[in-house]
Amino acid sequence: MQTKKRVALVGSGVSGTFFAQGVAGAANIEVDVFEPGPPFNKRKLCPIARGELTQCPEPICGYCGPSKGGFENDAKLNLDATPSHGNHSLYELIGKSEFQSYLDVVYETFRSHAPVERPIFSPDQTVLDWIKPRAEAAGMLYQSQRFTAYGTDNAMKIAAAIQESISEAGPNINFRWKHQVQSVARLGSQFLVTHSEVRNKTLVNPKMGVYDIVVFSVGRGGSRWLAKQEFYRDLAKKPGIADIGVRLETRASVTRELDRRTYEAKFYKVIKDLNDLVVRNFCNCPPRLGHPRAPRRLRPRERSHHGG
Repeated sequence: MQTKKRVALVGSGVSGTFFAQGVAGAANIEVDVFEPGPPFNKRKLCPIARGELTQCPEPICGYCGPSKGGFENDAKLNLDATPSHGNHSLYELIGKSEFQSYLDVVYETFRSHAPVERPIFSPDQTVLDWIKPRAEAAGMLYQSQRFTAYGTDNAMKIAAAIQESISEAGPNINFRWKHQVQSVARLGSQFLVTHSEVRNKTLVNPKMGVYDIVVFSVGRGGSRWLAKQEFYRDLAKKPGIADIGVRLETRASVTRELDRRTYEAKFYKVIKDLNDLVVRNFCNCPPRLGHPRAPRRLRPRERSHHGG
């Protein structure tokens, strides 16, 4: 009889959720999912998006829990595999074709679990053909892709629906909500995982478990914690590239034509003398796609988001 592999999944953000979906129902794997936040169907729209707060409270917010980002964002999906920043390493590692197949799975999963339909936005090819040679002549990396956005107010509904389908398909997936992993250490060929329950923003009832495999889906918020783990120092690493940007919000009327024609076009300047530092010169998102219920202080007129 084949012994089941015990897997600890640290974090149930987007990448963790899709890992769980991929192994749901597998007979030879049992997965414990440790997520410091509450179940997705217990989370409400971010109080910042509701206009109740202007910044996240310290130390953590009851909406997001200790983790932030991922599903607690705007559910915006880039649909084309490009070697743009953020996808560059994955694009190189698995190639455009396989990368595209994964993006297709992500889109179909979101689409089939979303409570609303959303259009796919595509840039105006005529305009982009005019822009591209000029961007390249200026020494800039040019990327554009189709995208769609379901909005912050639908993100949790989509996440909850996906999680429910995973639970139905995979009795081998055990969600441990409000449980935070504190440390992961090597134990011979296995791993010792220490985790605690999150109760009233305090960690209580610490426990330990031994696992054959540990999968991390900690996102940006958990990156510093991950780097402090003892085993992490022994891993082979490849330095990433820095992305420097400035967020600028303008009235939609100012950039209406640019929004309509370019959408997710991005322009990057690579500075070789600074170890491939990347300065993102411009990207834009049409108005009200990211946060349909914007804070009251931003609500008088539609806003368009630009990075430069």
